[in-house]
Amino acid sequence: GDSRGAENNYEKALAEKPGYESALIALTLILTAEKAWARVVHYRRLMVVAAKSDSERVSGLFELAKLFEGPLADLDAAVRAMDEARAAMPQDANVLARLSELAAKAGQWTKVAEIATDSAKLSTDPKARAANYFSAADVLLGRVRDEVRGLESLELALFADPDHDKALFSLEAVRTRRKEWQELA
Repeated sequence: GDSRGAENNYEKALAEKPGYESALIALTLILTAEKAWARVVHYRRLMVVAAKSDSERVSGLFELAKLFEGPLADLDAAVRAMDEARAAMPQDANVLARLSELAAKAGQWTKVAEIATDSAKLSTDPKARAANYFSAADVLLGRVRDEVRGLESLELALFADPDHDKALFSLEAVRTRRKEWQELA
């Protein structure tokens, strides 16, 4: 009824002026109320394309990721949306945290480790850098089963913070299990 007429008017306005922000916002609100998720995604995408700045674009991609994670239940698409946000703002801590969270939910453990490593490289605080490298090592050793990269991350954690006990104990445990006595000396 009423919302359909409004929807048609906003679509006409968009046809006249593509990227018209008010029409895009109104359409996403109407369609969200109708739970027409695929169409909400379509208009949200247009909002991302029409964004005037990286921060506006990233904000729109956060909204898209929420839609994919929630009502559409498509975690891989949510991760792709946050990957786009990361491309726009590669050093943004909120983008990296959200991408890591979604990648973990999607079971994309290699990506989780990669994000932790990138976060470590971006950190200026040695303890935070060590914690991020340790997180990467934990995922690489426990989930990905990549001992070579896991050991490398443990060593980087200890290089950043020689007092990082968990990294030291983990490094010792893995090297002992691998019978790498020379590396322990």
